[in-house]
Formats: sequence, structure tokens, C-alpha cells
Amino acid sequence: MSLTDKLATTRLNLQAELLAFLRRQHWSTYALIDILIFALIIRLVAVTTVPVNVTADEADNLQVIYHILAGTGPGWFGLDWHQSPAFSLRTQAWFVDWFGEGVGGLRLYPAVLGTLTLIPFYILARERLSILSSLLSTVLLATGLWFFHFSRTGYTNINAAFFAAGAAACLSLALRTDRWYYYVGVGVFAALGVYGYDAGRPVGLAVAAFFPFALYLHQRKMLRVTIGFILAGAIAVVIFLPQARTVFNDWDYFNTRFKAVSIFSVETPYMGDTDRGSIILHQVERNFKGFVLLDRSLQPISYQADRLLPRGGSFLDFWTGLLYWVGLVAGLRRWRETALWWCFLVVPIFVNEVFTTQTPEGARSIVSTPFMYLFVGLGIETAVSLLRRASGEIWLGVGALAAFIAITSISGAFQWMEDPFAAHGRFLALGLLVLVFLLRGRAAVVHGAVIALVLFIAFANVWWYFDWMHEPYASEARGPAVELREFDQWRACQRMEAEAGRFGFNVNQWHASRPNCPQP
Repeated sequence: MSLTDKLATTRLNLQAELLAFLRRQHWSTYALIDILIFALIIRLVAVTTVPVNVTADEADNLQVIYHILAGTGPGWFGLDWHQSPAFSLRTQAWFVDWFGEGVGGLRLYPAVLGTLTLIPFYILARERLSILSSLLSTVLLATGLWFFHFSRTGYTNINAAFFAAGAAACLSLALRTDRWYYYVGVGVFAALGVYGYDAGRPVGLAVAAFFPFALYLHQRKMLRVTIGFILAGAIAVVIFLPQARTVFNDWDYFNTRFKAVSIFSVETPYMGDTDRGSIILHQVERNFKGFVLLDRSLQPISYQADRLLPRGGSFLDFWTGLLYWVGLVAGLRRWRETALWWCFLVVPIFVNEVFTTQTPEGARSIVSTPFMYLFVGLGIETAVSLLRRASGEIWLGVGALAAFIAITSISGAFQWMEDPFAAHGRFLALGLLVLVFLLRGRAAVVHGAVIALVLFIAFANVWWYFDWMHEPYASEARGPAVELREFDQWRACQRMEAEAGRFGFNVNQWHASRPNCPQP
């Protein structure tokens, strides 16, 4: 056989093996891939022009990145302008270096990480939920306005959500399979949580909080579980050791940000309270209302409210919020299955929100977003189960609720939960409920109705995001900022400062000198 024939045979064999591999994959794998592609596309559409300007935080990130690319920035174990480990900006610098030094390269980093977060999220969902509920909740997370927004801005916050979801997914797989390398993954992601954005620091605490639950739920293999957690902790410590030296050598600087927002150092009276006990108690109450009850009335006290959420909005839209509440109730009943979710939802929110000022707010809590949507997925599963096997009493209750929603929607009594598409979404959902009732007993009808509602929610959230970004108040809230029309000149000035080894300048200094470069 000639060399050409051998190569041709090898090529045909490889093609046959590839086709066989693809045929072996479940349809849900291809559905997940489609969701990932869709999620990345909507994050890249108009990313260089929407959001419509470059905030001071984005500009400061780029300033440090330009220094990194010029060889004058912090090292891998140094600290950045935010008093955080430079790891986040060092990795973001790869994207700026590879895909351009403009806005697109900066925002590609959160776009990619926001998309990748969907993978461990889906793994976590499939550990407890059906394929349909897992896929639909992944779609809702991919398009949820709060998470979507942070996936399109040049902030590094989104890596906290990725690391938390990765740690939880590895932990769930480790407990189910007893594979040691999953515990190694837990340790890696927990350590990266400390290396990343500040909100990721409680990831290790969430893992530790789940340890007693793991022992209780896996009593027959308590020794193996204990060894696994010890291994994960040891891996996390070893990975963090190089950074720990910098942290402890400059402890005050490392904690500058935390001290600035800490509830323990805030001047009193704070929100009408003078003693720390009352302050913390009311912080718990406010954050319970914000992250559990989704109370929109608390948005004005949130840090940079109009920059992080649409005016009058909440962390979840109307219908996703209802599914979330259903999931929370079901999660309490199924606490043995959802204990891991609860730990990763409650611990980071408690540390990042209760112990800091101007909360509930969206930037520090982004780490818990995937776990809120896990309960949304459980809400979908619970709703589908109830609708498929609904008795007359359940349909009577659903009908009464539907009538109440319809009447109060028409009268405007639901203004406290209003958002730009809530009214349309309510009537769509009511119509789907009528269809399901008329054709009850047919599983395909229930599944089709739920899919239609989720697709509507996804489309409406993406539409709402772009509409919000073009609101004048949103652009103003992002100030002080570098306008896109002057970005090239700003970049040239920052690059010159970075290559000269000088510190550079902030946005206010730029405003004072533009279009000329600020003088060193």
C-alpha cells in the first residue's frame, strides 16, 4: 500500500470514529452546545458600542492592563488598583493582547467567562434536575439581565461566578463518584476564588459550610468524604501560598477596599441604627428582601443602582422571580438534595452583602447568581410536575391565582412588581395556562408551554438590556466615563504613560485635559 493510500485510509478511519463519537452523544449535549453558542453571540453583538461608554472602573482596568502589556505592571502575584490580586487583570490582559487594545478586547474576557459559567451550572443542574429543566434554566441564566450585563462590561466580577460554579460542580461530582480529582478541582476553584474578584473570596467558606451536610448525607463513606475535603483544602492552600506572601506583606493595602465598604467600620448612625447589632440585623432583613423577596423598593439604597440594574428593576424579572420563589419553597422541602445550592447561595451573599454597606447590590452578589438560577430550574421542574399531574384542587388554585393576576394587572395593582415586559409576559403565561388546562394530561403540551414562556423571558431580557443601555440615565450613571468617540486618544495617552513606566491618569484627570494627554 502506498503512502497516499495509507493516509487516505487513516483519514477515513478518523472520520468514521468522529461520526461514531458524535452519534453516541445525547441530544442534550447538542442542545447545550447550541445554548453556549447563542450565549456567546448575544454577548458579542455590538459589544464595542454597548454599553455606550467606558466607565472609570473599566478605564482603570485597561490602565493596569496596558502597564502589564508594556512590562511595567504588577506581576502574577501582585496587587492591582482595586487592591485585589492582579490575577484577574493578568488573565484579562491576554484577551486585550490577542484581540485588540480597544473596548472589544477588554469586554471579551467577561463575555467568554460568562459563557463558560453555563457549563458548570448545567452540570450542577443535571445532578438534581431533568434535562428539560436544566436546559431551560441554563437559557434563563444566559439571558438574565443582571448576569448578562456583567458578561458585557469590562469588569472582572464575572470570574467569581465562574469559580463558584466550578467549585460547586466539582464538589457535587466528587461526592457522587468518589473520584479524587474532583476534590482537586474543588481546591483549584476555591483558590481561584481568592485570586479573582473580591466577591469570590467566600467560595472556600461555602465549601467549608457544606462539609457537615456532606458528612450527614454520606454517612456510609464519612472517612472518604473527610479525606476529600482535606485534599481540597490542601490544594487550595498550596495554590494560594504564592499570593499569600504579597497579601500578608501588604495586609492593610489588600484590605483597603473591604474596610471602605465594611459594615463594621461605617460611621453611625447607619440607616437609622447606631449600634452594630441593630445594623447587622437590619442588613440581614434588607438583603433577605432584596435577594429572596426581590423587593424593588430597596434599589435606591444600592451602590451605583442605575449602573448595575435598570431603574425600578430587581435581580430577576417578574416570571423568573415567580419560578425562583417556587424553587426556593421546593428547595426547602428537598433540602437534602439542595443543601449544596443553599450553601453557595447564602454564604457568599451573607459575607459580601450583609457585612458591607449600600446593599443589596449587584456587583458583590454576582458570585451567587448561578445558584439563584438553580432554584429557578427547580421551580420549572416543580411547575411542570404539578401541571402534568394536577388534580382538580390544584387547577382551582391555579385558576384563582390566574384570575387574581389578570384582574390586578388590568387595574395596575401590580405596579410594585412592574418591569417593561411583565404585563405582556403575564398575559402570555395566562394564555399558556388556559391551553394547558384545555389539553391537560398531555405532557407535550405542558413542556411546549413552559418552553414558550422561557423563550419569551429570554428574548425580553435581552431586548430590555439593550433598551436600558440606550437610556440617557444609564449613560449618565456610568459616569465619569471615557466616551467612545475619544477612546482612541485616551488609549494613546495611557499607552504612552505605561511604556514610560509612569502611573498614568484617572478619568477625572482625563476630563480636565482632553483631548490632550494629562501632564505627568
